[in-house]
Amino acid sequence: MGDRNTKFFHDLVKRNAAKRSINAITKNDGTTITSTEEIGHEFVAFFTSLWGTEAQTSPVDNDCLQDIRYVSGLAVNNSKSSIFTARIQNNELHEIRARTEFAAGVMPVRYLGIPLAEQWLSIGDYSPLVDKIANNITKWAANKADTLWVKWGNGVYLKGSSIWEWQPKRGDSPLLQRLSQIHDRIIGAVGSPQAAKQLIETWASSKGLATSKTYEYFRLKQARQPWQAMIWPAYIPPKFTFILWLGIRERLSTRARLAFLHEETSCSLYINRSESAKHLSFDCPFSERVWSDIQKWLGINRRMSTILSAIKWLKKEKIGSSVQNKARLLALACMVYNLWRHRNKVIFEAKAPSINGLVISIKIRVFRILLSFFPQGTFAL
Repeated sequence: MGDRNTKFFHDLVKRNAAKRSINAITKNDGTTITSTEEIGHEFVAFFTSLWGTEAQTSPVDNDCLQDIRYVSGLAVNNSKSSIFTARIQNNELHEIRARTEFAAGVMPVRYLGIPLAEQWLSIGDYSPLVDKIANNITKWAANKADTLWVKWGNGVYLKGSSIWEWQPKRGDSPLLQRLSQIHDRIIGAVGSPQAAKQLIETWASSKGLATSKTYEYFRLKQARQPWQAMIWPAYIPPKFTFILWLGIRERLSTRARLAFLHEETSCSLYINRSESAKHLSFDCPFSERVWSDIQKWLGINRRMSTILSAIKWLKKEKIGSSVQNKARLLALACMVYNLWRHRNKVIFEAKAPSINGLVISIKIRVFRILLSFFPQGTFAL
């Protein structure tokens, strides 16, 4: 393999060298030279006669450039044309630019801002083209107040009538029918199309329609729950609060909620019962033992049956110092989170359920969080 690769490498070098070499030239008298030595002499003689001479140059005739249009059908674009020169006096360069109205080019040659080079281009080399495209898109969006979709809707569906008077037909798209339902809902709420227009004007800002005000108007509003302010304090980690919030709303993906998938519904921690959010939190003998140990640790004597009842009791019975109250609520959130995490490990990692291990883990987490907020405090595990 080594000899074959060496031969291939040398052949590749020879081919590349042949591409960059001049194998033959044709002289003025029509004869062809193939000898490397004779080709070298011809080049030396040519440049020797060229350098140091003051041959007269013909002035640039701009009409010749314009004649290209009649011959090829292509017109010269002054904004895209550049002049590349070497060893030309400044006065001559200024005269050429004045006649042609071309800009002086700078190497490497570029097209649409991108250099036309053999080497690999970097990301920065494409920046002029990307910036030009982005600027054109921005100008187009700024100058085009009405989109094509709006014009099409006005011409095909509204046909000059007001949106507040228009009613969709049976074959219209679901989007248009939904828009009709929205404006009917607004008119029904405020009483008239004029009042509806005034309402929508209040949703506008200097930058256009304020989607936050629109969302606030249409969203379903319910009475504020008393437990909402309790479960979002700053000292409880967001991941604890989120799982606690799902548990209160019974939105945890327990096996009972996934029964439509025809999977096992029995509790992974206590096989004899169906796994629901209520069962997993307090009804399961496993979680009941865990919560019982945490209650003894925190000095809570009341029996609790649901997460919501526990939060209501903690809000009502604020006993002791502020640190103790925070520790109780934090312990509840930590227990729900770690119980859910422990349950997932039992199912997906085949971990054996451990009451003592889970209780110790909850105590350590609560202790660390309280210590970060109250570094001078004294806590007992």
